[in-house]
Amino acid sequence: MMAKFALVGVVNSLISYVFFSVLIYAGCHYLLASVMAYVLGASVSYRLNAAYTFAVMTTRWSYFRFILLSAVAILFGMTLLYVLIEFVFLSAYLAQICVVLVRFPLVYILSLTLVFNLRIQGKKTD
Repeated sequence: MMAKFALVGVVNSLISYVFFSVLIYAGCHYLLASVMAYVLGASVSYRLNAAYTFAVMTTRWSYFRFILLSAVAILFGMTLLYVLIEFVFLSAYLAQICVVLVRFPLVYILSLTLVFNLRIQGKKTD
């Protein structure tokens, strides 16, 4: 299941990173570019993960939990991105890659358990 999540994540991350890079190149502030890129990837991620990765039916409640998780992930990502750029002095491009790598396992575990209501072993908790 984690391999499927990773595959969906790679596709979303590539799309998001290309979008982020285009926005940075166009002069967009890195924090705004990061949020916009994350929203783009997350908009596809929910449906792909529900249908392909976790094979569960979506509900309004699971979508609501996904939106909350996405908000937390965006805030975490923005904070980490700010620190990496302003204090560690990484380029925006490299910092964004670091954010994605750090955020991935956290979002996986929280999506699995809180959004799609599954256990780490892959069994439904209901």
